[in-house]
Amino acid sequence: MKTYLIIINIISFFIYFTKIDFLITIITILGGSIGELVNLILFDRRFTKENMMNKILIIATFIIQIILFILLSKKTINFNPELLNNKFFLIYLILINLITFLIFYLDKQRAIKNKWRFKITSLLSLCLLGGEIGAISSMYIFNHKTNVNYFTKGIPLIIIVHFLILLLLINI
Repeated sequence: MKTYLIIINIISFFIYFTKIDFLITIITILGGSIGELVNLILFDRRFTKENMMNKILIIATFIIQIILFILLSKKTINFNPELLNNKFFLIYLILINLITFLIFYLDKQRAIKNKWRFKITSLLSLCLLGGEIGAISSMYIFNHKTNVNYFTKGIPLIIIVHFLILLLLINI
């Protein structure tokens, strides 16, 4: 496994220079996220609207792969989620999802009226704080941001990362 990861990340590092997005994505998903992350840090520090989704995918894949590596290196995985029985944690999740749902609704209403809107980073930050279920619900109930890659691809990635972080926290 270590040899595979070393080889795939070296390949990933050099594939980056081809600038073929499809190939970069496949190599990243196959385990080459460290090579891609090194390239982002060394050669591509600019964040623009055009390259933002690729950067988000690489960073999310890196986090997912690290958590999976930690979980798979354990002898057993515990599925007794004591954290989910914590009342404060559940109240927090309910509140952040309600707030996110309402903010997405307000953003839709402001879009209809051509008024000041919430920034994409603010909306995604609410999702990163745990409000991704409220965001997805609001997106599809009010048909808002359903054609924007940051949300249609980014929020499912956030859900996966949060699920794996929760699984990791349960198993520590």
